[in-house]
Amino acid sequence: MKLHALIVSTPDDLHSQVVTQEIERLGGGVVILDSAEFPEKLSIEYSNEKQSYLTIRSGEDKELVIDRNCGIWWRRPRGHDLSGVLAHPKLQSFAVDEARQAFLGSLSAHCPRFVNPLGASRQASVKLYHLELARSLGFRVPQTLVTNNPNAAAEFVREQVSGCVYKPFTGTDFGFFETRSFSSDQDVTELWRIQHCPMLIQEHVRGRVDVRVTVVGDQIFSASFDLTKSRHGIDGRVERLPAARYEIEERVSSQILRFVRELGLQYGALDFRLSDSGELVFFEINPEGQYLWVEIDTGQEISRAMAELLV
Repeated sequence: MKLHALIVSTPDDLHSQVVTQEIERLGGGVVILDSAEFPEKLSIEYSNEKQSYLTIRSGEDKELVIDRNCGIWWRRPRGHDLSGVLAHPKLQSFAVDEARQAFLGSLSAHCPRFVNPLGASRQASVKLYHLELARSLGFRVPQTLVTNNPNAAAEFVREQVSGCVYKPFTGTDFGFFETRSFSSDQDVTELWRIQHCPMLIQEHVRGRVDVRVTVVGDQIFSASFDLTKSRHGIDGRVERLPAARYEIEERVSSQILRFVRELGLQYGALDFRLSDSGELVFFEINPEGQYLWVEIDTGQEISRAMAELLV
């Protein structure tokens, strides 16, 4: 089977399924590959002798010969699991690290067209890095403080006339933590806890509309969400707000594309808020962000754009 694209994800991932259908409509060959199946159910052969080659086998009857021009969507990779064959935790850890190097190393060495390049994606995921880059390129960003000093945090909160919100840097595997506001003096008195876990605090940008911008290659898809219909009112992720098409002026579109290119990305989901003063305020970019619900609500062909980018 000639592959035009390889999606590293789980078979039940809806984004992967829809993009697979779009690639097949374009006449391309595509496979969703679950990284958790390596090395127990998948074998890899990579060689750089003379002309490099990469072959992935599943059992005895399925063989994938990966062309160098194959597009790789590093969509939702799962970790390699060897707990069933190696009992000692140190041996497990060593073998998993070796599997990661072999799997990811073979793909990235053989196929230059990664969406997104992994080093760039990791760097872009650092919130303060991409926030500062956005500011340097002319975006309005919220006033921000990161600290584990309770006194500095309390002073910053008192100084913000529009109020303050706080959010985690990363997600967790034990629950969803949305952006929250400092709603009472009690919240400030609890700041002593951050000496053990630093906090990201920002001014509360007041506005009625959130904007999600999805960039795929050179294409921009933008959608708005009416925060007045949200019971939470601060973080639009808490509820499933309907998305509507939203037009971004050409100057801002150029800014966004330059920002994404500066980060070295081919794909990104950017979050903004339209402030009460009518200014788009940049919040963050997610190099692996979701978009399918925006496509469903607005009819924008984001999956088609991703398929075209990969093939």
